[in-house]
Amino acid sequence: MISGVNPLSSWPTSSATCFFSKLGNAQAWATWRRAWRFYSAALDLWPRPKTQAAVAQFLSDPELFARSNAIPERVRKPQPENWDFQWQLARYTQQALCAVPAKNLVIHRGRGPLATHVKTRTVLDAIAELYEIKAPFQMPADVTADDAFDRLYFELTQNKLSVQSARWLAEQLVARGRNLLAAAVLRHAGSDPALTALINEPVIRP
Repeated sequence: MISGVNPLSSWPTSSATCFFSKLGNAQAWATWRRAWRFYSAALDLWPRPKTQAAVAQFLSDPELFARSNAIPERVRKPQPENWDFQWQLARYTQQALCAVPAKNLVIHRGRGPLATHVKTRTVLDAIAELYEIKAPFQMPADVTADDAFDRLYFELTQNKLSVQSARWLAEQLVARGRNLLAAAVLRHAGSDPALTALINEPVIRP
C-alpha cells in the first residue's frame, strides 16, 4: 500500500523520499490487485492461531496487537466506514507494509460537524502541513518498518501519550504557534515538571 498522507506532517528519513510503516493511513492511498485480493479473506484468516501469532510477531508491540485483535468485531458491524479496518486486518495477515511520504502531501479537509464520517478534529489536524516532493525520488535503503514512527502514531491516535510522545507533540505545536494547546498536552501527559519547561510561561498566557 502507498499513501500520500504523513499523519505526523513530516518524519526524518535521512535523504529518502519515503519510509515504511506497519500502520499506514487509508487516505489518498493506492494498492495493487495482488494485494487487494486478500481483503475479503482477512476475516477468515484471522481466527487461526497461526495467523494471530504471525501478526503479533509482525507488529512486535503488544498494544498494537491488542488493538488489531478488536478489529474483526468492529468490521462485522454493517457500517460503510469500517472497510478500512478490514483492509488494515488484511495487510496485517500478510505482514504488508505501507509506503509513507517523508513529508505530508495531502490534507483531508472533509472533517468537522457537517462531515459524513469524521465529525471531530484531532490534535494531528493542528500540526498538519502540506508539502511538495520533487523528483528525483529517493527510496529507503531497506524495506523495513519504522517502529518509532508507528509507536508515536499509535500513541497520538489512541490517547496513550507517553512523556516522550507528549514532548514531541508539544514541540510540534509550539513550532506552529499553538502554545496553549501544547501546554494542555503537557498537562495531560502527567506529572513530569521538566516538560513544562518546553513552553515559557509568558508565551502561553492568553
